[in-house]
Amino acid sequence: MKTFEENDGEQAPPARPMLFTGSSTIVRWSTLSEDFPFAPVINRGFGGSQVSDLLAWADRVILPYQPRVAVVYSGDNDVAAEKSAERVIGDFVRLHAIIHEALPETETVIIGPKLGPKRWHLADVFRAVNDGLAEWADGISGVEVLDINEVMLGTDGLPRPELYCDGVHLTPEGYAAWTGFLAPRLQTIWARSIEAGR
Repeated sequence: MKTFEENDGEQAPPARPMLFTGSSTIVRWSTLSEDFPFAPVINRGFGGSQVSDLLAWADRVILPYQPRVAVVYSGDNDVAAEKSAERVIGDFVRLHAIIHEALPETETVIIGPKLGPKRWHLADVFRAVNDGLAEWADGISGVEVLDINEVMLGTDGLPRPELYCDGVHLTPEGYAAWTGFLAPRLQTIWARSIEAGR
């Protein structure tokens, strides 16, 4: 957190950015600005984090930036730490409540946790988190849930090995797959927010 604040002191962050935060998948995404050129982008991911950590640090990694769109990727580490799907979903619900209460104009985009080779034994829990998030978000304004597993699984229903460098983290091909899936959706959300004058 201190590093983020020092960086902000050296170079002012963009106003009303599209902010990405979450675990190491976000931390390692070094091409965010190039991949989403339609918006000013800021990366505030921190490695090893769980949704509960985002709850604890939202006032330092999300709220100060007053993002037009907050993109959250987390949940991998929560499931690996043997938290139940219900607890992970509950933490996401609480995180959105914190963001919405402080920044009612901010659109929250939650990317559900990916099903990777190393944690495939927990696939049922990952699926339950994704399904539960989608069910919760249906009909709620200001939040959208995206299931990245649409591009992470092959025709055999298993993780695509070329998208993972170690069974958890992504290869450049993995990030390209994420960009192809997310860019048109995030651009639509971004444009919608601007049109609404948020």
